[in-house]
Amino acid sequence: MAVSAQGLRVALKHPFYSPSRSSSIRCFNFADESRKVLTEGTLLGWADSLICFSYEFTNDFISAHPQKASAPSIPCLQFVQGVIAYPDPVLHRAAYLLEELIPDDFSFIKYIHNADAVLLQEEDEPGYELGVLLCFVQHVQFTITHGQVYLSDFQGAENLLTDPQVMMHPNLFGEGNVKKAFSEFASQHKCNKYCKLFELEGFFFNG
Repeated sequence: MAVSAQGLRVALKHPFYSPSRSSSIRCFNFADESRKVLTEGTLLGWADSLICFSYEFTNDFISAHPQKASAPSIPCLQFVQGVIAYPDPVLHRAAYLLEELIPDDFSFIKYIHNADAVLLQEEDEPGYELGVLLCFVQHVQFTITHGQVYLSDFQGAENLLTDPQVMMHPNLFGEGNVKKAFSEFASQHKCNKYCKLFELEGFFFNG
């Protein structure tokens, strides 16, 4: 749901569930609802830190290798800003995640989902170049954290991303942190032009 306050448009997110395909959606009890909203807000915070961490890596690399400064500029991607909101500060009967609203001027694209590390776009499809960059971002995060964590479920429009998934072991972030996908990341990742430009070592599985 999109709402507007003092000229600022935000997306108002509230978790629901459906007991069966034929039934209508229902609200969670407040305890479960709060836990789910808190998890989503925490994911957004982790994602923002990890994407900044990746850009710090590229900036540091270019500073240490001046000859790379003439390389093509890298698009600056960022996650939407968000905040957890309780409409009733006393009773706490509902919990919401308010996010910066992604403008609808550009197509919303899903680049990589959380079930594997495979880019969803073909080379001639919209979003391919940004998807290649995001595959590189995953490589940076997985390498620099010594195989502990990386981001996935990349989606958004233009330079804004939303609804990320932090992939790690042990699982701290619920169902979206797919254990099989995490364990197979090194074998599924395909190094690309950015991995080579920034001299990241390939994983043993893909040579």
